[in-house]
Amino acid sequence: MCPTEISCFATDDFYLTALHVLTAIQIPVHLFGAYIVIFKTPKKMSSIKNSMLLLHSMSAFLDFYLSFLTSPVLSIPSSAGYPLGLSKWLEVPTSVQVYLGFSFVSAVSVSIVLLFEGRYHVLIHGANSIYSWRRKLQCILLYILSFLFFSPGYLNIPDQSQGKLALLQKLPCFPQELLNRPGFFVLAVDATICLICVSIMAVFLMSQGLFYAISIAWKLSQSSPKSRTVTKMQKQLMIALSIQVTIPISVFFGPVTIFFYLIWNNLFNQGKLLLLLHISSYIHIQIYIPAATNIAVLMVALHGVTSTITMLIVHRPYREASLDVFYCFISKQRINVDKSKIWVTVAGGQHVLKSVVS
Repeated sequence: MCPTEISCFATDDFYLTALHVLTAIQIPVHLFGAYIVIFKTPKKMSSIKNSMLLLHSMSAFLDFYLSFLTSPVLSIPSSAGYPLGLSKWLEVPTSVQVYLGFSFVSAVSVSIVLLFEGRYHVLIHGANSIYSWRRKLQCILLYILSFLFFSPGYLNIPDQSQGKLALLQKLPCFPQELLNRPGFFVLAVDATICLICVSIMAVFLMSQGLFYAISIAWKLSQSSPKSRTVTKMQKQLMIALSIQVTIPISVFFGPVTIFFYLIWNNLFNQGKLLLLLHISSYIHIQIYIPAATNIAVLMVALHGVTSTITMLIVHRPYREASLDVFYCFISKQRINVDKSKIWVTVAGGQHVLKSVVS
């Protein structure tokens, strides 16, 4: 017998509202982060300013793409789903939305690699090397690759009628009304090609990122005693960059764990299937699977905000600039030493210092 009850957390209305709330939070946070990077980056960090701004922009756009433009509803363990965002009303084909989604995730990963690649070339070849034509060509090729790597999966999209029939054979309890949702799309009946594309790109980018990170660490460990002060600053910057990248990436672990669990156990997230977590022989928690993938997408959509906040905290110049801006906003009036002051006599012979604001 197929379950029919659905948790309120799995409804499209709740999911879309949550994404719109995230969008309202993301926009000011990302704009503030861009302002800090553009106008408050000190000279000592000028070599990574462009890479930092590029990574920030890519992460911000990925957030906006997921939370507002597409707002995807995923049907796990099938490779299917439908959009709820602005692109649906603009009648953008769902297949194009899916392809761009994979491409933007890859572009963010490329930006992370280029952040460390830039530091590597500065340490090995000097600051002027970041403007070499070879590096520019490498950056362009990596971004082109990020938008082409998923093309084999895109070219193997099945006929949608056959795809829906295959989906019903795999998941007999799949609700018929979901199949009729506007923009419902089956990416693949057999996701092998898609997984191969994603795996190859992931291994390629991870190997590059690890190469640059290890090379930077080795270079800094080989520094001469005469340059201890400079090396210390470079190590601090490297640690800050590592934290800036690691924390947002860890945000993906939760969603990935949810996806793998549902796929591995062949659980359908829209039905009333639930997971029992036994804490003890007397206590257990029921987690309803209906909202599992929705929660996972919400967590992924937090990636950019997490990245921006981490960036503003771990880098001391950004942290101090942010605190200064917040202090000005909260206090509204700042006392400057160059302003004239006068003493005013009040009742009781007391004196109060007032600032004359021109």
